[in-house]
Parts: sequence; structure tokens; C-alpha cells
Amino acid sequence: MWLHTQDGTYTIKSSYHVAVEILKIEKNWPESSCSPPSNNVWEEYGSLGFQIKLRESGIHELWECEVARDIWASSVVKLQKFVVGQQDVIQLFEELLVRLEVEELELFLVQAWFIWNRRNSVLHGGVLQAPKLLNKRAEDFLAEFHQA
Repeated sequence: MWLHTQDGTYTIKSSYHVAVEILKIEKNWPESSCSPPSNNVWEEYGSLGFQIKLRESGIHELWECEVARDIWASSVVKLQKFVVGQQDVIQLFEELLVRLEVEELELFLVQAWFIWNRRNSVLHGGVLQAPKLLNKRAEDFLAEFHQA
């Protein structure tokens, strides 16, 4: 149960707002109805310990390399037709937030986690899995999460 929404459902938007509130406290930002002084809260988000390691090179590993593209090619139709060329993963996530339904975004995030995990495994001697297997694992993992 997520304590930061009325119905207890976790959303990326609600976690963003929680991060902004934490930053207001940690950075002593003045209380107001306007945005925090930072033009890019994602920049500050990392200072909370939620460091986004994928900032620079992650866009290639998660989105542009041939292995990742094979995974997205057998995924949700909207991802199959989504363009490349984003500066970084944050820009990609921001674009996906606008274009995908919640269920599609959840699946994307689980798939991205599996891609990153698989990448690390292969770098340390693991075996490369077929894209369809990874997508099936991601779908099963998400379904199990929703049933819990």
C-alpha cells in the first residue's frame, strides 16, 4: 500500500511529488504554491539517494542498442513504433509518460529493469536470453505484482 495517494496505488507522478516534498525539506525551499527553485527536479532527485545511474550511457543500453531494440520490437506496439534519438533516459521517460497508458508504462519499466539486469549479468559472465523470453518474464512479473 502506497501511503502517498488516496487510494493507496503507487504512481510515478505521486513519487515525483513525494521527492519534491522531500527536497523542499532537505533544501529548505520556501513554502509556496509555485514550483521549487530548481528548473529540473530530476537533477535534484538523485541527491535523495535515488541516483539515476542511467543518465548518460543508459539511453544506449536501454533503448538504442541492437539487443534492446530486439526486445522493444517484440513488445507493446506503441514501443515498437517509438522513435530513437533522445538525449538521455530521463528524456525518454518524460516522452513515455505522455504517450503511454499506465499499464504500458509499467510494463516498459519492468522490461527496462530486466534489460539492465540482463546487461549486468552478461557483463559478469551470464548468458544472453532471447528477447521474447525477457518480455514474457516481464509480463509475468508484472502480473504477479498486480495479484499480490
